[in-house]
Amino acid sequence: MKIRRYGLMLAGALVGAALCLTARRWLSPFRWLDENRIQVYVLSSCRGSQIAAREFSVEPINASIQLIPFDNYDDDLAHTLCSRVLRDVTQMRPILRLVPEKFACNWLAQDARAVYGDVGYFPVMVFHGEVLSAPRMREIFAQFDMSISPTGDTFTVTMMPRDG
Repeated sequence: MKIRRYGLMLAGALVGAALCLTARRWLSPFRWLDENRIQVYVLSSCRGSQIAAREFSVEPINASIQLIPFDNYDDDLAHTLCSRVLRDVTQMRPILRLVPEKFACNWLAQDARAVYGDVGYFPVMVFHGEVLSAPRMREIFAQFDMSISPTGDTFTVTMMPRDG
């Protein structure tokens, strides 16, 4: 009888753990990022990421680009960027508002590191799950009517006039 009770408790604990992992996966903002925008993953300690965050945050460029922090919530830049991401994501998935901001931001950074942590450089630019090389980056930016000219200390993104 005791073995049966402990077996049921163990089964209940396993089911509970599985539900927690599933809920965490479904409630992570990373899962709900807009893949139709260029995703730029930034690391606060990287000068190039700081420049990207500054240059890609301006109108109308920020309508096509989503800046995503690689750092946890306690970092100032990560906190600012994560708040923007959460604002965008919770418009599409209101249930994500149930997750406290600090948890959601840390999950976002953890998931970003798990997927793109081995790229080896920052900022990492991604479109539809593809890490963009420099030539491909120019092609993708052109699809959004933008040109990009990265140099050592700037990204120089300009809006191109639309045809017609």
